[in-house]
Amino acid sequence: MKKILLATLEFPPMRGGVAEYLYGLFSALPHDRVAVLTDAAKGETPPAMYPIRHARLLGPRRLPWRWLAALGPVVSAVREERAEALAVSHLLPMGYVALMLKRLWKLPYVVFTHGTDLHFAARSPWKRLCARHVLRNADLVVANSEYTRALAVAAGAPRERTEVVFPCPGLGHSAMDDKAEAKRELGFDRRLVVLSVGRLARRKGFDRMIRALFRLRKSCGDVVYLLVGSGPEREALEREAARHALKPYVMFHASVPREKLHYYFGAADAFVLPAREVAGDVEGFGIVLVEAQAHGLPIVTTRVGGIPEAVVGGATATVLSEDAGDDLLADEVCRMLTDRTRAAAYGEAGRRRANSEFNWPKQAAKLRARLETL
Repeated sequence: MKKILLATLEFPPMRGGVAEYLYGLFSALPHDRVAVLTDAAKGETPPAMYPIRHARLLGPRRLPWRWLAALGPVVSAVREERAEALAVSHLLPMGYVALMLKRLWKLPYVVFTHGTDLHFAARSPWKRLCARHVLRNADLVVANSEYTRALAVAAGAPRERTEVVFPCPGLGHSAMDDKAEAKRELGFDRRLVVLSVGRLARRKGFDRMIRALFRLRKSCGDVVYLLVGSGPEREALEREAARHALKPYVMFHASVPREKLHYYFGAADAFVLPAREVAGDVEGFGIVLVEAQAHGLPIVTTRVGGIPEAVVGGATATVLSEDAGDDLLADEVCRMLTDRTRAAAYGEAGRRRANSEFNWPKQAAKLRARLETL
């Protein structure tokens, strides 16, 4: 396998699905064949057996060609690490750097796409043209789902040079099997807990669950909605809860260390991700759904983006249409909370699937096989 340098704007200690995806995947490759160059601030980076470099990869926002700032650091890292191939994430703007270095040095490159980056690249004719050149000239395009691969092929990637590598639960993931203990730890004792984890953005649909909670509490009793994450929609979600007199029952936990997150999954009785597409902003896969399955939680979610690949409708999750109403959402969550036999069957099926399909050695093997042929 050629030694590969990953140049990325997202990597731990930055939080989020893309950062954790890249960390997990590259940590599962041979450590002497990878190196990372990241724009993410220095901090409490998880343990890694490969070199991690830090440099500013984007210039000031006022500049039209901000990505040019990455050329110097990437060239230096390629030379010093003796990299034989370059990987970039996302499609734009880091794809510009990869394309330029291939033209100048014939350096092979890999592009990691995540769904939203492809939608954003399609917003203007210029970006569509640039994205097409980057994808057509890539030696390999890695997508996080079949949904994302289809977007990449439509945008110009030759299908034979694409590969799907699914996200997996974070390294060091552990399930909290004692639900009573987890509930006591978080102060939920005898209450029913509906959990959502993710960035507080409109596409996640958390506002729908807040509205559904009013009906849910009428039909299912003392239910609380636990939202773990931060983001631009926090104030809007708080206003939504206040508008429906639900503030005491909607609990926000903005910053939870990953090593403590298993308590929140452990305390939950059901997991909900009522996602929607918002102006091209969409779930490319939904790694949090795999994490919920790994913790044995029954799931209610929606059919949008790559979500149907993360769960099995009717076996590990109830999958509603994207435009399902709040009442239907409440009724399906209530079914999960009251039909414990069904919930347990969904949870056990999800746990088995997460452990067998979504593990880093299995997913990294697909990437390694493709890298052998670059």
